[in-house]
Amino acid sequence: MESLDKICSPIINEIKTHRAIRETYNKDIAFDFNPINLFKIDENQISSIIAFFLNPEENHAQGDVFLRIFINKWSLFPEGITQKSHLSKANVTCEFCIPNRRRIDIFIKLGDKCIIIENKLWALDQNEQLNDYIDYAESENLEWRCVYITLDGKAPSTESLGEEKKASYLDKDNRRLWCISHTLDMLELFNDFASVCKADNVRAFVKAVIKYYEYKFKNNMSAQEENIIKKELRKNVDLFKIADQIALAKTNLKQEIRNRILESCLKSFLGNSLGEKYFINWDDRKKGCRGIEFTENDLLFYLPNKAQAFHAHLEYGSGNKLYCGIVGDATVVEELKNEYAAEWGSIKNEMKREHKVWGDEYTGEWPIVIDLDDNMLSDNYYLPFLNGEKSPEDQGNKLGSKIKAIFHDFRKKWDSVFIYSHLIVF
Repeated sequence: MESLDKICSPIINEIKTHRAIRETYNKDIAFDFNPINLFKIDENQISSIIAFFLNPEENHAQGDVFLRIFINKWSLFPEGITQKSHLSKANVTCEFCIPNRRRIDIFIKLGDKCIIIENKLWALDQNEQLNDYIDYAESENLEWRCVYITLDGKAPSTESLGEEKKASYLDKDNRRLWCISHTLDMLELFNDFASVCKADNVRAFVKAVIKYYEYKFKNNMSAQEENIIKKELRKNVDLFKIADQIALAKTNLKQEIRNRILESCLKSFLGNSLGEKYFINWDDRKKGCRGIEFTENDLLFYLPNKAQAFHAHLEYGSGNKLYCGIVGDATVVEELKNEYAAEWGSIKNEMKREHKVWGDEYTGEWPIVIDLDDNMLSDNYYLPFLNGEKSPEDQGNKLGSKIKAIFHDFRKKWDSVFIYSHLIVF
């Protein structure tokens, strides 16, 4: 096998040339401009975009053409369904509420049939989540199909569905569950939409979504740069062989930097209060969070005369976010929500005014979410650490200090309402 430098140099040189050309003409063309980037996009917004195209009654004015493509692409139902006129009468709802307070990301009702779409970009599976969605569909006597969308097309967790049911629903002879990816499948779907859309302004929006997907979910790589790499992979067997190794090494390097940031953040946030009572978890989605987990009760301060408590951990999702809230058994959580609704709402509103904080109800949780600004999901986030412009330890210290200041303020506000609260850490 040739040396790594020799193998990779054709790609590096061609991409450098491509970027130089882009830079030359960028002022006239604005290659990277995308109005979607002006808005804060999270899972809910992406679900809304998907639902917009799939809804025949939306003002894209293309009727059921997008929904038809979506159903046919994965053969969700026998082909005959897409030939029936009732597709145009499909009922498409975002955040569809079912009786147990679960919310289905996108629910499409087609007469006696339905499509359940679960969009799992950054959030973790909740316990029995897909089970509950399917139980609802069956209780309504609906023939259901479930589309589970993640970054890489992974299957839902055992906690969400169970191994036996998952195997049954994925069986090719009785298929009712499709696991698709944003990085490949959804990108292809939007390209399909663009190819059939007759309205120029709507097609422009589809292309903006495609561009957003390419940059957001394909590591800021343009379609042109991807084609350059594909061309070289076709020509060079050695390059093809080591591509996965390079990708793995890159993933591991990013994780090393993340862990150094999180370690420093933890030390700044907590000092030595917890000793070795914590560990860093990034990739295991079966755990309760990605980020810092605590082996002894997390970070708790108890409500008066209550077994449940406010709970804090560092969790990274769409950007870096710190979550705190009431967690535990759903029945108890609901009781606490009712009992402390006024106090919680008041504190949350104050926090929202004074800090970059937002919060909504989750199933089984009652959080405050603190946005920490930086985005660890983007490759660009890591460049200053690689070239020495920034230190992971300094970044971690800054994040830890910011979190500590916000939570001290949170504690102060809560203690002003509940004097007898017991603080374990801080």
